[in-house]
Amino acid sequence: MPKYDAFGREIGDDPLKSLRETTNPVPAETPRVEIATPEAEPEPETEAWSGAHEPESEPQQIVIAPPEFVRPRRRRRGFPVILVLGIIVAGVGLAANSVVDEGKDLIDTIDTSIPELPDVDVDVDAAPDAPPPVGLEPDSLIREDNFAAALKTLAGSGLGRPTALRIAPERIDTQLLEGNTLHIVQITPDGELHEFGSSDGTGRPIAFKAIDPAAPERLVRRAATAKAPPRNINYLVVSPGPPQTVGAYFKNGRIVIGDAHGRPERVL
Repeated sequence: MPKYDAFGREIGDDPLKSLRETTNPVPAETPRVEIATPEAEPEPETEAWSGAHEPESEPQQIVIAPPEFVRPRRRRRGFPVILVLGIIVAGVGLAANSVVDEGKDLIDTIDTSIPELPDVDVDVDAAPDAPPPVGLEPDSLIREDNFAAALKTLAGSGLGRPTALRIAPERIDTQLLEGNTLHIVQITPDGELHEFGSSDGTGRPIAFKAIDPAAPERLVRRAATAKAPPRNINYLVVSPGPPQTVGAYFKNGRIVIGDAHGRPERVL
């Protein structure tokens, strides 16, 4: 038999139950729905990489095709071009041969057969270690006054007349003909005459009075250029001819032929 409290309510009965159910109803249970997610396909690079590490997968071979080179077409020269080039080459060759032949004819008329004698040790007390003169320096034997003194020494030696003269700044080499005997002599800047020997021989001697002492220096000064200044003169040669000539030979290969007085006539 139920028991009631002082307010007439059954003990154990919840007086607010009906109110609670009205204001706070129990939420209905939401059914759980499972959505099947499809498996994502692996990316091509990942799949290839993962498959490359599996023992069953075979290694992929990459074949690189070799590059192809296309050779450019060569242009063929026309017949007229080849003909013009042939004419030019032939013309240059004929001109060169003409110059060479003319030069040989002129050189053949010059006697440069004087042997170059060895240097002579000269004892000069004033300047024992002085360098040899060059070009037209004061002691050069090419200068007019020095060459005139050398000619006087040669004439006074009594060994004959020169068949040719080789005149350098530092010495004069010559062959003096006396009858049928050739004397090989040299004059150094100190004015001394040195004889190196003699032999039988012949030739066309030059009279001392026919040799112009100013000819060598005059020819060097007139034949010099910016590329071949007087300082670069190597030697000169006085040849008997006929006609008598003086040739100037520079160190850079320039050759100038002058007359007996040193006036330039031709450049080789």
